[in-house]
Amino acid sequence: MARLKEFITGSLDTLIAEDPDVRRHFSTEQGQPLDPKGSVYQVRKSMLEAALTQAYDSKLKPYDKKTFLQKYVATPLRYLAGAGYVAGTALFFGLPGPVGFGFTGAGVVASSLADAIDSYAYVRHGQMKGRRILEILGEDVLEKPLAYLPIGTGLLDMYRGRRKFEAKLFKDAQPALHDALSYAKGLFLDRVATRTEDDRTIIPLSAFRDQRYASTAVRQAA
Repeated sequence: MARLKEFITGSLDTLIAEDPDVRRHFSTEQGQPLDPKGSVYQVRKSMLEAALTQAYDSKLKPYDKKTFLQKYVATPLRYLAGAGYVAGTALFFGLPGPVGFGFTGAGVVASSLADAIDSYAYVRHGQMKGRRILEILGEDVLEKPLAYLPIGTGLLDMYRGRRKFEAKLFKDAQPALHDALSYAKGLFLDRVATRTEDDRTIIPLSAFRDQRYASTAVRQAA
């Protein structure tokens, strides 16, 4: 799932370049793009970034939540799995025999436990649909046994790690992602309109007149 910085960076480019309602606020009256280094562009960019941050917190932040077990148990287990795979592969070549299989097996066990913790947490907190977990389990049925091949295939499981969950999570989060972009766009357009109206507020000339230098008739008329 996209993190805050990634979400803002990608969404800025998308909205400014592709959304006509947003793009016109980054263009001149003649339709030419504003200078990215200019003050107007920078102010509006900051406003859009603020809107995207608020939209992320409201619509997408729950998808990035990690439980205590995920942070402090599953993550270390994945590092242990990687170490087991690396040691197992090295021993296969340097010391053929059961030792290599032992380290690889330890890696498989650690990786499987980490997957179980992540699977439970994602489903339990409504971040991922149950059928996605079944899809991952189906992939693991083929992937985990490959780790025992003495050609470094265990490293594939190490690489995929939590990425396989993130890929599924991204698919399930698409409606929320589109909702967040629409929400951010609405916030930005409202704020730009409010700022524009404030900038156009007409101040009476009397506010700039120094009454000390005005005649009695003028002061009375003011």
